[in-house]
Parts: sequence; C-alpha cells; structure tokens
Amino acid sequence: MLTLLKSNYRAVMLLEKYNPGLLLSTTMYCLVPILSKYVNIFLSAQIINELVGLRNLRTLLILAAVTVVSNCFFALLGAVVERWAYAKEELTDNTLSYIRADKLFSMDFQDVDSHKTQDMISQIEENQNLLERGLSCIFGIYTDIVRGVINILLGIIMVAPMF
Repeated sequence: MLTLLKSNYRAVMLLEKYNPGLLLSTTMYCLVPILSKYVNIFLSAQIINELVGLRNLRTLLILAAVTVVSNCFFALLGAVVERWAYAKEELTDNTLSYIRADKLFSMDFQDVDSHKTQDMISQIEENQNLLERGLSCIFGIYTDIVRGVINILLGIIMVAPMF
C-alpha cells in the first residue's frame, strides 16, 4: 500500500513538474461546484431560520440578494476555472510525451537501444493504452480523491455546529 501511495505521489508530482498549475486548476475545478452547493445550502438554511423566527422582510431580502449574487459569482468563477482546468488537461497528453522524451534523452545511447529498455517502453505503452493505467490515469484518480476529500471536509464543517 505504501509503495502504491509513493508511486502515485511521484506520478502526480511529475505531472505537476512538466505541466505547472495542473494540480491547482484541477483542485479549483473540483472545489468551486461543491463549495457553491454548500453555500446555497447554508444561505437557504438562513432564509428558513428567518422565516421561522422573526420574519423580518429586510433581512429576508438581504439573504435572497446574497443568495442570487453568490450563485452568479460561483457560476462565473466555475466557468473560468473550468476553462482553465480543461486547458491544462489538454496539455497533459503532450506532457506525457515530454516526460518520456526527457528520460530517453538523459540516457546513454547504449541504454536506450538495449532490449530491456525497449521492453520497459512497450510495457509502459501497454499499461497506458490497453490497461488504462499509468500517468494518464493519475489525473482522473487525483480528481476523484480531491472531490471526496472536499465533500467530507465540507460535510463535517456543516454538521459540526449541530452538536
């Protein structure tokens, strides 16, 4: 398990080294829609509290206006972040080629031409293309992990005041 975590961490850092901003754009792409939902839930709860409690019209109008403005803000921010993340993701295919080329150029010709190296290259291509493993799949795994962690943390934050 520790070896798997180390190799995944190395792969993520390798992608970030050759494509700076990929992790940040992906994290923001996952964070903005989830955060938008939780802000909506919070503001809706505040509106319900006001309706149940004092029913102050001015407070209700302010909360409704804040809800509309926050929805507009998150929609705009989400569109910007989505375009940024898609642009970074499109560069990932080129990044994988650069990583392989850098490694091959850093080796001696005898090592590159050896049978063992050619077998490793074909195994990497098989894993990447046929089995859908390797660096190209790390991006999807990272996205799933970030979404899960964000949902868990925000869920705890929302539930914690109830106790």
